[in-house]
Amino acid sequence: MIKKYTQLNSKERWHIELLLQEDYGNNDIALRLGRSKSTISREIQRNKDSENNYSADRACEVASSRCKRILPDKFTAPAKSIIRKKLEIGDSP
Repeated sequence: MIKKYTQLNSKERWHIELLLQEDYGNNDIALRLGRSKSTISREIQRNKDSENNYSADRACEVASSRCKRILPDKFTAPAKSIIRKKLEIGDSP
């Protein structure tokens, strides 16, 4: 059975922080959370501070800032203008 990927949530990040403080390894943390060990490893690497400490609070902040990035428009200004005009005259998208 293929498992669909979902992002880590804040509760899982708190578990990671707690288990790291108790000296659990990435494999043990992954087993406890039902996640891939590579997911845990990437999470820790991405979100540790300059002193190599993992903080769930910091990880949640960084993850939410990544989600809020501004993506470029798919249509240019002239294309938007044409689309707008076509919609105004009743053409279907």
